[in-house]
Amino acid sequence: MSSRLSSRTAPAVALASLGLLLGGLAAPAGAATGTGKLSGTVTLDGGGIGFAKVQLYRNVIKGQESTKPVRVKTDNTDGRGRYSFTGIPVKSSYNYTLLVTDRTGRTVKTFRHVDPVAGKKVTKNVRMKVAALLTGTVMRADGGSPADLTVGVDIDTVDRGDAGPDFDMFFPEQRAAVKADGSFTLSGLPSGPAGTYANVKVSGGPYAEQCYDFVAVRLADCAPQDPASLQRQQITLAKGEARTLPNVTVTKLAPPVSRLTGTVTDTSGTPLKGMQVTVRALPSGEAEAGEPVLTRSSGGFTFPKVPAGTYVVRVDDPDGVWAKQYLGGGLNQWASQRVVVADGRPVRNVDVQLKSTATVKVGRKAGKGSAKVAVLITRTLTGSKPGGRVVLSHEGRTKEATVVNGRATLTLKSLPKGTQKLRLTYSGTSSTAGFTKTVTVKVQ
Repeated sequence: MSSRLSSRTAPAVALASLGLLLGGLAAPAGAATGTGKLSGTVTLDGGGIGFAKVQLYRNVIKGQESTKPVRVKTDNTDGRGRYSFTGIPVKSSYNYTLLVTDRTGRTVKTFRHVDPVAGKKVTKNVRMKVAALLTGTVMRADGGSPADLTVGVDIDTVDRGDAGPDFDMFFPEQRAAVKADGSFTLSGLPSGPAGTYANVKVSGGPYAEQCYDFVAVRLADCAPQDPASLQRQQITLAKGEARTLPNVTVTKLAPPVSRLTGTVTDTSGTPLKGMQVTVRALPSGEAEAGEPVLTRSSGGFTFPKVPAGTYVVRVDDPDGVWAKQYLGGGLNQWASQRVVVADGRPVRNVDVQLKSTATVKVGRKAGKGSAKVAVLITRTLTGSKPGGRVVLSHEGRTKEATVVNGRATLTLKSLPKGTQKLRLTYSGTSSTAGFTKTVTVKVQ
C-alpha cells in the first residue's frame, strides 16, 4: 500500500522511505473478525418456557455515539425453553442485546447484553420473572366507541439487569388496546417486591393523555413533577397479582397533532431502507416527537402524531456506511436545520439525501518545527478513492491540498516543539461525506 502512495509524488517517497505510514494504514477499526454462535435456555422457576420469542439486536458503536439497536435474528424456544443463533457477525464496533418475550404474558419481558465470540459458542441463559395483570373498563364522555383508546403502564422502578442505556427502547411504556365494550387487559407487567410502581395512563382518539387518580377514582392530568399528585397516581403490583381497576371516563380533549412524512435517498435519488430517523423538538433538541423510526424499502418514513412546534430531523445509518445527516445538509448542531409544524396540518416532503462515509489512513513525519502528513481516503460504499480538498491546521497555521485519487500530502511549518495536535479536515465530494480528524505529531 505504501509503495502505491509513494509512486504519486516525491514527498510521498520520503514518507514511505522513512516508514511513516503508520498503523492507520492497517485495516480500519471494526473490520469483520468472523462469526460466532449463541445459545441458551429461557426458564421460569427452574422450568423451561416453550415458544418464547427470542430476538437478537445489534448495536453499532461509532466513536462516542451508538446507533439505535436493530433486530438481526429471531428464534422461538423449543419445548424445553432452548434457543440458538448461528452466523452472528463479530466486529469490534458491534454490541448485541438479547430480548426475550413470553407470548402468554405470564412473565416480564427480559433483555440482557451478550458478547458473541468469533469461532466460538457462547451460552446465555435467561431466567424470567412472574408478571402481574391489570384489567378495567374505560369509556368516552362523548359516547363514542372507546376502541380507539389505549391504556398504558409507565414503569418507574424495575429490575433493569444489565440493560444499560437501551432500557427505554427494550422496555417502553406497555400499552393495550381498549375493546369496543371499554374493557382492556394489560399483561406481562413487572411486579413486586415493594418498590415497583407504575402510572396507568389512558390516551387515544381526540383525547389528551391522562392518568388514573386512585384516591379520587377518576382520570387526572399526569403529574410527574408534582410529588403529591404523583403519589395519588402510583400503583404497587404484587408478584403474579391480577388486579381490576375502577371504571373511568375520558373527558379532556387533546390539541391537534400533525403527520410528518419524508424520504431518505442517496445523492443520486436511490431510496435507502433501514435508515434511522429521529425528530427532536427545539430549542433544546432533547425531546423526541415519538420513537425513532427506520425507513421503509421506498426510503419513506412517517411520524404520525407530531404536536405543533419547531423540530429538527436527523438520519443515521446503523451500519455506518452512510454519513449522519441533518435535514437540509447541516452536520453541526440540532438547531442547524428546522421543520415547523402547525396544529393539525400535515408536513410532507421532509426529504434527506445521504452521502457515503469515508475512511482515512494517515502517515506522518515530524521535522524541526514542521510536520508532514500523507493521507489515503477511501469511500466506504464503493471502496473507490475520491477527490476533494484537505486542510491541515494548527493554531492559525494552515496548509491546503487537492486530493487526487484519494491521496494528498501536506507540510505544516513554524510549529512549536513538542507533541502537537493537528486538525485534518476533508471537504468531501458530491457523494462522499467530509470529516475532521486529529493527527498527533511530536515536532522536533
